[in-house]
Amino acid sequence: MLYGNVIHPTGERLAFFEIIAGLLLAAFGVARDLLSGGPPSIGLKQFLLVLAGLLLAADGLVRWRSRLRAGLFEHLGVEGAAGARATWILALALLALQLFAFQHYVVDDAYITFRYAKNALTTGHVTWNPGERPVEGYSNFLWLLLSMGAMRAGLDPLLVSKLVSVVALAASAFAVRRLASRAGAGALGSRLAVLVFLALPSFAFWAMSGLETVSVVLFSLLFLEAYDDEVARGRMPWRSAVWAMFLLLSRPETPLFLVLVALPSVLRPGRGEWKSLAVLVGLVMLASAPYFAWKLRAFGTVLPNTLSAKARPLSGFKLVVEAYRFVFPFLLPALLVLARGGHRLHRQIWFAFAGYTLAALNVAPHVAHYLRFFLPVLGGVAVASGVALEHLVRSVEDARARQRVLVAVACTAFAFLLAPIFEMRTYAENEARGYQHAHIPVGRLLAEAYGPTDVLAASDCGLVPFESGMRTIDIWGLTDRRIATHGFDRAYVMSQKPDVVVIHSMYPNEFRGRETYDEAMYEAVRTEPELRLRGRWGFFGYWLWVYSRRPLATGAPDDGSAPIFFF
Repeated sequence: MLYGNVIHPTGERLAFFEIIAGLLLAAFGVARDLLSGGPPSIGLKQFLLVLAGLLLAADGLVRWRSRLRAGLFEHLGVEGAAGARATWILALALLALQLFAFQHYVVDDAYITFRYAKNALTTGHVTWNPGERPVEGYSNFLWLLLSMGAMRAGLDPLLVSKLVSVVALAASAFAVRRLASRAGAGALGSRLAVLVFLALPSFAFWAMSGLETVSVVLFSLLFLEAYDDEVARGRMPWRSAVWAMFLLLSRPETPLFLVLVALPSVLRPGRGEWKSLAVLVGLVMLASAPYFAWKLRAFGTVLPNTLSAKARPLSGFKLVVEAYRFVFPFLLPALLVLARGGHRLHRQIWFAFAGYTLAALNVAPHVAHYLRFFLPVLGGVAVASGVALEHLVRSVEDARARQRVLVAVACTAFAFLLAPIFEMRTYAENEARGYQHAHIPVGRLLAEAYGPTDVLAASDCGLVPFESGMRTIDIWGLTDRRIATHGFDRAYVMSQKPDVVVIHSMYPNEFRGRETYDEAMYEAVRTEPELRLRGRWGFFGYWLWVYSRRPLATGAPDDGSAPIFFF
């Protein structure tokens, strides 16, 4: 046992106080609106009160039932079912807090996949604009299939995406625990790894986005475990091949992850590893050949269009700084474990993290905020952190001091990891509210005024094209091969005679483009007398200026004095 037989002499009284205080705090949180005379609604602060009260009561109950009068955090080091129960109580609390905080979040890009899925079901071809040459403007083939299945069943693809992501997040927590045990962690280290993983808000944030991000995290963890069990031990790599295929079907950058994980085996090969690695490569190539052959035939290239559009040499410094801001408290102890001859999984984890660092330097920062690009390797970092924190706690010789160190380490790690949640919650709520006030009404107004053969030029090519159903030119280039490969060209856009142009201004009354292509398109529409400003819709951080050849059903006059719709 981690603590020996340390008994708290005042534990029974403390337990009783915690139970009563926790129940009162939870009751106050529930009744807060009623007591203040306001309408009943539960915000994040109110939810925190209820959750804190329930956790306090649970801590008291666990302490009451424990022979050693140990609470939830102290039970992390207790062997057996009691320690596991405490871990999962804390894990569920972390998960509930973050899913509640980000419940309304959605990313505009999710609707790019949904539009492809909708067109695939109606036309039988995976196209952005029906009737045109297909362009792979999505980057998540499995998510495309999931969206098609949801739509065919008459379900909301966004809701299905969120539910699947939540399941993937929960499964990832179990995968982290298993991987930590395989990496040399004891019960305490495995539990700390799970809690570090779930305490990072970015996982739940992206689980609510409608994108495939968290499913890729799960497949990455499962591949790491299977690789260590099969290839690193010279066994037949069946499971490794399966999870490698799932990764290849999920994201275009996953080949980088697979290569980085395999790199330590290449640099320090054993005879059995070489053989298993060769078999793994052969299995993956054989299984993926039909998929890549289909991509080549359908799109004319195996590389997705999004890869060209998002690659920005040396523009991702901000992404790297943000990732290391999270990692640095765990980096030193984990590297010390590695330096002492840590498990081979540690080498694979840090190889992957280092490789993603170099790759992130060349990714456009506004498509990977809040650690999105790094999440597939941060699951492994949580594993290494759990092992390192366990070493730190066990290095304390006195049992009572060890207990205090564990509580201090767990609370400090939670406070550090959860600190961004309020900023992220504000961002998520503002973005969700902005879509309701800008993108959705604009898309629906365009659907009333135009048909599927009319042309829209826009850069937010998720909700507006999905709602409008118009043939769309993606100014940014995610779904347009020419712009993605050769850069933005306003003459190319205007040569297609767009009926509607939606551009972004930082202000409602004076046009200041958010991007250089907004400025270029603003100058272009001013030379087209038929394209008139019909309205300005406020979004979170900028404004949608909508130019149209026809009046929209907004009550806008035809004298150019377009109305402003505030966020």
